[in-house]
Amino acid sequence: MISNAEKNYYINVPLTIIGFACLISGFLIGDKSLSFGGINMRSLHVWTGYIMTGLIVLHLVMHVKWIKNITLGIFQNRLKVISLATMVLISLGICYATGIIGPKGNEQGHFPREQNQRMDQFNQDGTNLNNTNSTQ
Repeated sequence: MISNAEKNYYINVPLTIIGFACLISGFLIGDKSLSFGGINMRSLHVWTGYIMTGLIVLHLVMHVKWIKNITLGIFQNRLKVISLATMVLISLGICYATGIIGPKGNEQGHFPREQNQRMDQFNQDGTNLNNTNSTQ
């Protein structure tokens, strides 16, 4: 029979591996020059995100008793409830702020590396060589 510690271990190992794959593919999504054996980084990122979500749900289900006990203990202490509420509000604020003030991608939300203009696209006086609005 498998112990609870071993069950946790067997869920945490793939969760860690898939989590890192999702993290790394997220950073590499817009870099076309970093292709590893023809792997589609966007597809890898999306699917590892789905798998990771399922593993997190499974992980939480496995720990539902522990979560319940800790939550009941927290709600018996007013200071701990205030700390928890503060942490939740700060986390929600960070999520909101990154969505509002974070960098904007194209229509699909992508951030291609080519989006940044290189210095060789500018004249020495700082005007854009590719500016179509200027008259010559």
